[in-house]
Amino acid sequence: MPMQKAIVGLPQVVHVNSNPYLHRIRLKPTPTFTVWDVGDQEKIRILWKHYFINTDGLVFVMDSSDCERFSEAKEELEAILEDVEMKGVPFVILANKQDLPGARRPQVEELELRKQRGHEWHMQGCCATSGEGLVEGLEKLSELVKQRKKPRAF
Repeated sequence: MPMQKAIVGLPQVVHVNSNPYLHRIRLKPTPTFTVWDVGDQEKIRILWKHYFINTDGLVFVMDSSDCERFSEAKEELEAILEDVEMKGVPFVILANKQDLPGARRPQVEELELRKQRGHEWHMQGCCATSGEGLVEGLEKLSELVKQRKKPRAF
């Protein structure tokens, strides 16, 4: 689904620019996100690594109505986070399609998120068609990125 359709009607979100793969999203009053939609087709997953350079945060979207694919999603997320370019990058998991029958949020244990040392993370239920949960997820990602970028006192 194009991002433009996903955020229609959300007063907190301004859709700045879009093409099928690159979106610029600004939360009012700030921040602005540049989002690459890299898709989940198995054939192109090998290309994902080219998008990791200079990544400040990751939004990982899961289909929460397809519980049979949770283990596949876990493996893909682990592979992304193990890449050297993704070291320490905070992430938000958007458990999409919460509006569908049988949908559920993946459990922390199912995804083995506690194993992800060095990464701050948050899981957010959402519905892309209504926008429910999207702003909250992006706001949390913004917080995590800001925390990571803060200079640390010694």
